[in-house]
Amino acid sequence: MPPFKIALAYQALFRVPVSELFPGKYEAVKQDVEARLAKMAENLHNRTAKGREASMIARKLEWIWERENQENASLFNGNGHA
Repeated sequence: MPPFKIALAYQALFRVPVSELFPGKYEAVKQDVEARLAKMAENLHNRTAKGREASMIARKLEWIWERENQENASLFNGNGHA
């Protein structure tokens, strides 16, 4: 794997996103991120909190929900935008 700066240079040179230049690595990283987000959501759902901490947990869970549903809306609309 090239250093990040070199990977970005490849993207500029070939005009292809880094994720397409290194598809196997991208998919592995994407799967890891999705697994970590799922674990984070599970941990947040299992927490009990009050006040400011509860508000912060709710915001994180809302962000995760919006992220998941934005992806689904993009797939449904077929235009890449929610």
